Amino acid sequence: MFTYHLYFFEAHSIQSYIFDSGRMADMVGASELIEALLEEPLVKTLQGLPSLRGMSPKKLDSQFTRKGGAAFTVQLPDKNSAIQLRDIWGLVVPEIAPGLLFSHAISQGESLQEAMQNGRKKLQILRNRENPRLPVAGPLIIRAPRTGSPAVSFDRRKHNDNEIREEWIDQASLKKRQFRKGDRLIKKFILEEDTQKHFTFPLNLEPEEEDAFPFESDNHYVAIIHIDGNGLGEVLIKLNESLKEDADSAKKLRHFSEKLKSVTENSARAALTKVFTANETRTETFPKNKDNKIILPFRPLILGGDDLTVIIRAEFALEFVKRFVETFERENEAWLKNFDSNGIVSKLTACGGVAFVKVNQPFYLAYQLAESLCSFAKKEARQNKVDGTIPSTVAMHRITSSFISDYETALNEEMTQKDGDGKHIYLTLGAYGLGQYAGNFPALDTLLKLKDLFQTPEMSRGPLRNFLTLLHAQPSEAPKIYDRWQQNLKKVCPYHYQEYHEYIKALWLSEAGVSESSIFKSKQGKPDQTFVGDLMHLLAVEGEAHGR
Repeated sequence: MFTYHLYFFEAHSIQSYIFDSGRMADMVGASELIEALLEEPLVKTLQGLPSLRGMSPKKLDSQFTRKGGAAFTVQLPDKNSAIQLRDIWGLVVPEIAPGLLFSHAISQGESLQEAMQNGRKKLQILRNRENPRLPVAGPLIIRAPRTGSPAVSFDRRKHNDNEIREEWIDQASLKKRQFRKGDRLIKKFILEEDTQKHFTFPLNLEPEEEDAFPFESDNHYVAIIHIDGNGLGEVLIKLNESLKEDADSAKKLRHFSEKLKSVTENSARAALTKVFTANETRTETFPKNKDNKIILPFRPLILGGDDLTVIIRAEFALEFVKRFVETFERENEAWLKNFDSNGIVSKLTACGGVAFVKVNQPFYLAYQLAESLCSFAKKEARQNKVDGTIPSTVAMHRITSSFISDYETALNEEMTQKDGDGKHIYLTLGAYGLGQYAGNFPALDTLLKLKDLFQTPEMSRGPLRNFLTLLHAQPSEAPKIYDRWQQNLKKVCPYHYQEYHEYIKALWLSEAGVSESSIFKSKQGKPDQTFVGDLMHLLAVEGEAHGR
């Protein structure tokens, strides 16, 4: 009887590896290094196996059932080849990407499905084991200040002001900086060669360094965006089960993964194009590098499978998320019409988390907050399905006083107040809906229209700012201040008063029993909620970004 032999590889804690040092150049290098790992190094390793020697890259590629996102599963001719690959690749990875944590395993089965299931179970067990970091550094070893790991090199960098800066760096940072140009991710986001000649991404956050992130004022807010597809794990499990007896199961699963990867990349490119590269009025204000390329205020870090993480200037963040989700939903629905999934999946949606942060704050914790926001948005969406479909949602938060990496903590400590009766009030609506499948969530578009309204000269932000202050200091006075402002706005600016209430009506449209003019949303058994905290966050990051 024929036996299937598989080798599984999966890198994990990728985000920790990327954000380790906090320097953008190192983040870019880490992303690029991970992208490069499954290219030439993997091909050469496979071609070095006796059973695969001389096989062309195209033929090798057909042996993979999964490849991408720093993970792959490959079918091999026999058990001995699988053992050889495990032993060799286990040495190659630490040499190319020191410090990158990974799990790998081999498995067998009388069917491909059985071998896949056995391998996934082994990987699940191995993920929970801590990999030793060898050699162990002694007490007299110099440590790299940015990471705390043993230093191996003394790095000297020249800034734009010709100042020489020196620092000890560890082995991982040394390798990352060899990949700091980030060409692979640039080519993923900007396909056309002509466009590549005109645009590039920043390499540094410090304004005095070469190819620095472009800001328009001294208040440097950026957003870390993390977007993830909804329910993909469940879909893949169901697809695996339904294809158990299908002779072409491996081919179909690989096709599904490749199409999903392609749509994710297309969606990221479409969002970038609509927000930046196709907007000449916007891009003409950005600086150019020494090669005369426009430096976009945008830096991709992770793009694989249904997963996306980017750093973007704060005022463009929600527009980028909106454009991404719209394309992601539309293109997935189009190709799934012709994919035989046995009725398991006909559409795919996505959720996102957006953490607004100053550039001098820890980026790894900011990423954790973005991931936590994404998880919150996914949880809210899963609890409010519409006809079995998980809506596309996004949640956001601006780091203000203390730095919190968990959104539930931020919600309770920074976005919760008490009214005059001691009841809790959330200063956020939590998750906002977007795209074609926004469900019954308040629309992100409406919040953005409210933000645009308050950026007009006639609309003062002071009354809403006072309202939030009084909610904390004098809760019983806050509604009175708000009502007086409304009366004054109606007299002085009736058009904007009407427009403001139309947007509130749109936010509350799906909420039974909520007044169209109310600033609060009430649900039985839950704290009241208001959009004011979210609105003020957006006005703050955009206002500061433009020096207002």
